[in-house]
Amino acid sequence: MTDHHQGARDIVQAYIDTFNAQDPEAFARTLHYPHMRIDGLGRVRTWQSWEAYAAEVDFARLRETGWHHSVLDWQKDVQLGASKAHIAVNFTRYREDSSVIVSQESLYVVTLQDGRWGISVRSSFLEETLPS
Repeated sequence: MTDHHQGARDIVQAYIDTFNAQDPEAFARTLHYPHMRIDGLGRVRTWQSWEAYAAEVDFARLRETGWHHSVLDWQKDVQLGASKAHIAVNFTRYREDSSVIVSQESLYVVTLQDGRWGISVRSSFLEETLPS
């Protein structure tokens, strides 16, 4: 990893930090738009703006699942280019008592646009790995 790509890794950590802070606007602003997510069932969703994304963030529903916080266990640079990085990550969702809800790997496509790194595409298997 070069110093140039540290911003890509930092935005991945910021994504988790703003998720834990339960701040929909700050969370949404770690992404670039249009933003795409490919879920664990192969469905593709696209959001055109941070406002549209933030409007759908529902931390109350997430807390109802027992979620208390998430931890970015690791991130690994898979491919690095001048303005794009493919970063594999593993994160774990925890309950308040520190028991694990789910741990899973994802792939983030992080891009440098207008001088700012942001996550443009996320692909995960969360829907496959969540407990029923």
